[in-house]
Amino acid sequence: MPAPTLVQVPSLPVEATWTYAIARVDRSGRVSEQSIVDTLGWTVDDALALTTVGAGVGTYRRAASGWYRLTPRREIRIPGPMRARCGITRGDRLLLAASSVHDALVIYTMPELDRLLAPHHDANLQGGLS
Repeated sequence: MPAPTLVQVPSLPVEATWTYAIARVDRSGRVSEQSIVDTLGWTVDDALALTTVGAGVGTYRRAASGWYRLTPRREIRIPGPMRARCGITRGDRLLLAASSVHDALVIYTMPELDRLLAPHHDANLQGGLS
Protein backbone atom coordinates (compact mmCIF):
# COMPACT_ATOMS: atom_id res chain seq x y z
CA MET A 1 0.00 0.00 0.00
CA PRO A 2 1.47 3.41 -0.96
CA ALA A 3 2.16 6.01 1.70
CA PRO A 4 -0.53 8.67 2.02
CA THR A 5 0.08 12.01 0.36
CA LEU A 6 1.16 14.66 2.83
CA VAL A 7 -0.74 17.90 2.78
CA GLN A 8 1.32 21.06 2.36
CA VAL A 9 1.31 22.91 5.68
CA PRO A 10 1.49 26.68 5.40
CA SER A 11 4.47 28.26 7.12
CA LEU A 12 3.81 29.79 10.50
CA PRO A 13 4.62 33.39 11.35
CA VAL A 14 8.16 33.76 12.61
CA GLU A 15 6.99 35.59 15.70
CA ALA A 16 3.60 35.58 17.39
CA THR A 17 2.00 39.00 17.66
CA TRP A 18 -0.40 38.05 20.48
CA THR A 19 0.12 36.49 23.89
CA TYR A 20 -2.55 34.09 25.17
CA ALA A 21 -3.61 32.72 28.52
CA ILE A 22 -6.64 30.98 29.93
CA ALA A 23 -7.74 32.17 33.36
CA ARG A 24 -10.67 31.65 35.71
CA VAL A 25 -13.05 34.33 36.91
CA ASP A 26 -13.18 34.65 40.71
CA ARG A 27 -16.33 35.28 42.74
CA SER A 28 -15.92 39.06 42.40
CA GLY A 29 -15.50 39.06 38.62
CA ARG A 30 -11.73 39.43 38.67
CA VAL A 31 -9.22 37.58 36.52
CA SER A 32 -5.65 37.17 37.68
CA GLU A 33 -3.11 36.43 34.94
CA GLN A 34 0.14 38.28 35.48
CA SER A 35 1.79 37.16 32.23
CA ILE A 36 -0.89 39.03 30.27
CA VAL A 37 -0.61 42.18 32.38
CA ASP A 38 3.19 42.00 32.08
CA THR A 39 2.97 41.64 28.29
CA LEU A 40 0.91 44.82 28.10
CA GLY A 41 3.00 46.72 30.65
CA TRP A 42 -0.16 47.97 32.35
CA THR A 43 -0.02 49.30 35.91
CA VAL A 44 -2.68 49.98 38.53
CA ASP A 45 -2.45 53.67 37.60
CA ASP A 46 -3.44 53.14 33.95
CA ALA A 47 -6.98 54.08 32.98
CA LEU A 48 -8.62 51.44 30.79
CA ALA A 49 -11.60 51.67 28.45
CA LEU A 50 -13.77 48.58 28.06
CA THR A 51 -15.91 47.74 25.07
CA THR A 52 -18.09 44.68 24.71
CA VAL A 53 -18.26 43.19 21.25
CA GLY A 54 -21.13 40.79 20.75
CA ALA A 55 -22.20 38.45 23.51
CA GLY A 56 -18.88 36.79 24.31
CA VAL A 57 -16.07 39.25 23.70
CA GLY A 58 -14.74 42.29 25.53
CA THR A 59 -11.78 44.52 24.76
CA TYR A 60 -9.72 46.64 27.12
CA ARG A 61 -7.46 49.45 25.93
CA ARG A 62 -5.42 52.02 27.76
CA ALA A 63 -7.30 55.34 27.50
CA ALA A 64 -6.90 58.62 29.35
CA SER A 65 -10.67 58.84 29.80
CA GLY A 66 -11.11 55.18 30.77
CA TRP A 67 -13.25 54.25 33.77
CA TYR A 68 -11.58 50.97 34.65
CA ARG A 69 -8.30 50.13 36.34
CA LEU A 70 -6.48 47.01 37.41
CA THR A 71 -7.01 46.03 41.02
CA PRO A 72 -4.19 46.78 43.50
CA ARG A 73 -3.07 43.16 42.92
CA ARG A 74 -2.96 43.86 39.13
CA GLU A 75 -6.05 41.76 38.40
CA ILE A 76 -8.42 42.50 35.54
CA ARG A 77 -11.90 43.52 36.67
CA ILE A 78 -14.83 42.38 34.59
CA PRO A 79 -17.76 44.62 35.50
CA GLY A 80 -21.12 43.09 36.41
CA PRO A 81 -22.96 44.37 33.30
CA MET A 82 -20.35 42.76 31.02
CA ARG A 83 -20.46 39.51 32.99
CA ALA A 84 -24.26 39.49 32.71
CA ARG A 85 -24.24 40.29 28.99
CA CYS A 86 -21.64 37.62 28.22
CA GLY A 87 -23.01 35.02 30.64
CA ILE A 88 -19.78 34.99 32.65
CA THR A 89 -20.09 33.45 36.10
CA ARG A 90 -17.71 32.58 38.91
CA GLY A 91 -15.28 29.85 37.93
CA ASP A 92 -15.72 30.32 34.17
CA ARG A 93 -12.55 30.11 32.11
CA LEU A 94 -11.76 32.89 29.66
CA LEU A 95 -9.24 33.19 26.87
CA LEU A 96 -7.17 36.33 27.32
CA ALA A 97 -5.42 37.62 24.21
CA ALA A 98 -2.96 40.49 24.68
CA SER A 99 -1.21 42.57 22.05
CA SER A 100 1.46 45.04 23.08
CA VAL A 101 1.45 46.34 19.49
CA HIS A 102 -2.21 47.35 19.83
CA ASP A 103 -1.95 48.00 23.59
CA ALA A 104 -5.10 45.92 23.92
CA LEU A 105 -6.54 42.95 25.74
CA VAL A 106 -9.34 40.89 24.21
CA ILE A 107 -11.32 38.54 26.44
CA TYR A 108 -13.25 35.61 24.94
CA THR A 109 -15.71 33.36 26.72
CA MET A 110 -15.36 29.63 26.03
CA PRO A 111 -18.68 29.49 24.07
CA GLU A 112 -17.44 32.34 21.86
CA LEU A 113 -14.08 30.66 21.39
CA ASP A 114 -15.88 27.45 20.44
CA ARG A 115 -18.03 29.33 17.92
CA LEU A 116 -14.96 30.90 16.34
CA LEU A 117 -12.87 27.73 16.18
CA ALA A 118 -15.51 25.10 15.34
CA PRO A 119 -15.26 25.68 11.54
CA HIS A 120 -11.48 25.20 11.69
CA HIS A 121 -11.82 22.03 13.75
CA ASP A 122 -14.43 20.66 11.33
CA ALA A 123 -12.25 21.45 8.31
CA ASN A 124 -9.20 19.85 9.90
CA LEU A 125 -11.15 16.71 10.84
CA GLN A 126 -12.26 16.42 7.23
CA GLY A 127 -8.68 16.72 6.03
CA GLY A 128 -8.97 20.26 4.67
CA LEU A 129 -7.03 23.32 5.58
CA SER A 130 -8.69 26.39 6.98
